[in-house]
Amino acid sequence: MMKAWQHFKTITTHKMWVMRYCFKIGLYWQGLTHDLSKYSPTEFLVGMKYYQGDRSPNNAEREDNGMSKSWMHHKGRNKHHFEYWVDYAPGDEHIINGVPMPRKYIAEMVMDRISASRNYLGDKYDQHQPLDYYLKGKEKLWFIHPKTKRDLEGLLRILNDHGEEVLISYIKNVYLKKDKAGIKYALESYELGHRLNDPYIIYTGAINTAYLYFLMKQNEEAIKYIHEAEKLMLENDFYDQAHTYNLFGNILCDSGEYVQAIEYYKKAMKDKQAAQTSSIVYAHLGYARVLMKEKNYEEAILLLKQGLAISYARANAIHRNALYETLSTCYEQLHQYHNALNYYKVFRLENDSLFNKDKERDLSEMRFKYDTERQENMIKQSKLDVMQKEQRIQQQTFILIIIFIVLGLLYYLYQRKNKLYVSIVKQNQEAIKRETELNRRIRELEQNGKSGNAPEKYAGSSLTDEKSLELFRALERAMREEKIYKDNSITKDKIADLLGTNRTYLSRIINEQSKQSFTHYVNSFRIEEAIRLLSNPQNDTPLKAISADLGFNSISTFYNLFQSVVGMTPSQYRNKVLELQKQQ
Repeated sequence: MMKAWQHFKTITTHKMWVMRYCFKIGLYWQGLTHDLSKYSPTEFLVGMKYYQGDRSPNNAEREDNGMSKSWMHHKGRNKHHFEYWVDYAPGDEHIINGVPMPRKYIAEMVMDRISASRNYLGDKYDQHQPLDYYLKGKEKLWFIHPKTKRDLEGLLRILNDHGEEVLISYIKNVYLKKDKAGIKYALESYELGHRLNDPYIIYTGAINTAYLYFLMKQNEEAIKYIHEAEKLMLENDFYDQAHTYNLFGNILCDSGEYVQAIEYYKKAMKDKQAAQTSSIVYAHLGYARVLMKEKNYEEAILLLKQGLAISYARANAIHRNALYETLSTCYEQLHQYHNALNYYKVFRLENDSLFNKDKERDLSEMRFKYDTERQENMIKQSKLDVMQKEQRIQQQTFILIIIFIVLGLLYYLYQRKNKLYVSIVKQNQEAIKRETELNRRIRELEQNGKSGNAPEKYAGSSLTDEKSLELFRALERAMREEKIYKDNSITKDKIADLLGTNRTYLSRIINEQSKQSFTHYVNSFRIEEAIRLLSNPQNDTPLKAISADLGFNSISTFYNLFQSVVGMTPSQYRNKVLELQKQQ
């Protein structure tokens, strides 16, 4: 599993490098789909088995099996490998030969080779290694088409001699466009717009034509097309008008029309809300450069610093290095060499970044695609929001129904429990009345039949059934009439002495007659008395005082015993008694 994870990280890191480079040169789809076949079982399982970390697992598979099934699968599905572009060659020196690779796949192949070198070499990578690796096997690559071989080596030599930034710029702006000036295609776009009577196509064609004429120093031609572009832009309210104004300003500045150039840069600076950040920043840069031509360095510095503030506030690095370089030049002209040096250092740091400028430019280009799709995505999102809202409403409704059901059930249980408590209180109150009346009659009968003989002692005689019953009756009288249970220190010995018997006989008669232990027997009288007291709505003695008066050593013991016998706590019982009194 460790090899599987390591191989996955390696191929994914490689893919991310290739995707980053392809995005820089404008090959977005190829960057996204590059090497996806490596994640298929045919290739991934081999890569996992032969993973080494510092070279392709396909080489290890070849050494083991004499061929690489993974590579056979891979090269037939990825057009950026020159092995894909091999066909039969009847009548030629060789049976098979290479056919020309399209330039976009050659460009992807170069990005692939750079990324592979970075991935396997890590910190040891430098710009010379992709060419060195190619040259080692060049003589054996007889089946590559000569044009493909020439283009591949030429691009790798640009990387070797000038570095990645120059290579990427060349591939994007020259190699993939196949036309150094581009004026032919710009004019074709402009003429197509007129044939279709499409303002936007005319506008983009005019802008590109004006820009290319400007680069060719043919400013009179450029002025004609930029005027038409400006007119169409204002009539149709096209996006990023600051870009058009900046180009107009550049053409006028190059023609020596500084006053008019400043006016157009100012127009670009006013378009802050609708324009791209890079266009607003460039307007400050262009305006400052005009002021520098007029030797107005102080005002130029203010504009350049404003441009930097916008660049950092909107997190857009395009033109930032040019702002620092121009600031350094301004301070140098003012003989403020310390400031000039500081800004030049920052310029070098910005300029040496591998990604800032190209990354932001690529993001700006992708923004146009984003704008065209945004409306459609917003519609889809609104539909999704409506569906999600309906689902939330359904869920909330369901939850509310469940809550109402639970609350209803709890209310039903509460009412049922309340009725049960009321029933218990009523039964206890009626039982207390019957018990009081019964005790009164018993006392009358006992008084009528009472003899003058002294109480019989049971300590020294055997305990017959008759004597046992008589002793239990004496105990009951002591409990009910004398209420000896209220003594919190009462023991078997004390009661035995009181009844004239021993603790053994006392325990025996309690067990036989009440089926309880001594402690439970005593506590039963305490709880009965508590019920009697609490059943009287006029009794407002605090529960703690009642507990102590009945002989309990702690109120918690009183609460627990009361609840186990009655089914509710003493406070609940008292509240129900008061509720019944109010109802009556």
